[in-house]
Amino acid sequence: MVMVSKMLYATDLSPYSKTVAEYARDLKKLGVEEVGIIYVIDTIRFEGASGGFDISAYVAKELEKAREEYPKLAATFESAGIKVKTIEPPAGDPAAQILKYSKDYDFIGVASHGYGVTRGILMGSTSEIVVKKAKKPVLVFKFAFKDPSGKLQDIVTRTSVEDVVFGGPLNFVKCHECLFQRNLVAYDFSELAEAALEYAIYATKKFEGEIHVVYVDGKRSLSEIEDRLKGLNYTLHERKGSVTEEIIKVKNHVDATSIFIGAHRGKGWKAIVGSVTEYVVRHSSVPVFVIRK
Repeated sequence: MVMVSKMLYATDLSPYSKTVAEYARDLKKLGVEEVGIIYVIDTIRFEGASGGFDISAYVAKELEKAREEYPKLAATFESAGIKVKTIEPPAGDPAAQILKYSKDYDFIGVASHGYGVTRGILMGSTSEIVVKKAKKPVLVFKFAFKDPSGKLQDIVTRTSVEDVVFGGPLNFVKCHECLFQRNLVAYDFSELAEAALEYAIYATKKFEGEIHVVYVDGKRSLSEIEDRLKGLNYTLHERKGSVTEEIIKVKNHVDATSIFIGAHRGKGWKAIVGSVTEYVVRHSSVPVFVIRK
């Protein structure tokens, strides 16, 4: 069953992260009625620090920053007709706190910085852990930026922070005008793939958009699921080759605006996302809805 009425929006208050609010109207159309905004004051980085660092003063400063930024973020969501709950910023491990508060929400929204692919960095460490450990679906937002000439560039194609700075602040923008206009589903007939398809069908109906289902090197035929797609503008893509590479190729070919994919949740803090899901989240230049059950 698709449940998307309540989203926990985890932000680090960076310009990149705050761009998530630009999707407010799309989220409202999807069915989001309430957004919980949470900023966690990261004190883990200072554990064991010496030199008389004043943690209390740091926390107080971060609280002040959050209280200044929260109303701006809230106003954007509220302008789209979404109710907002601002969560008093907790201090501690950001990922752990986000996962703790997510129990009261249907899914989590996080921003992926996307850069650093060649260095093996998936996202910021907080977002990476959230994607790997969440018990709820996670919508990983991706963005583009405008270079000095005004041309859009995908963050995911860059190799480091320095590569994208150009000597000044970046102008982050949505990858596409509409988040769920062309939905790509990575499908393999598993229970989690069925859940991902269910979410994608729901979004496609809400936006009267397209749905593309890709199945790679399978022994079954996607014709088996055509009955579920009746009435929708759908295309079935049966491919041979590398599962991960073919998913991204199809995404590029159809200019997908979002990807839906299922992921198993491992046990313990050292568990990792399945390799296909991890690759797709790393290499996609558009938002990825990671579905768990």
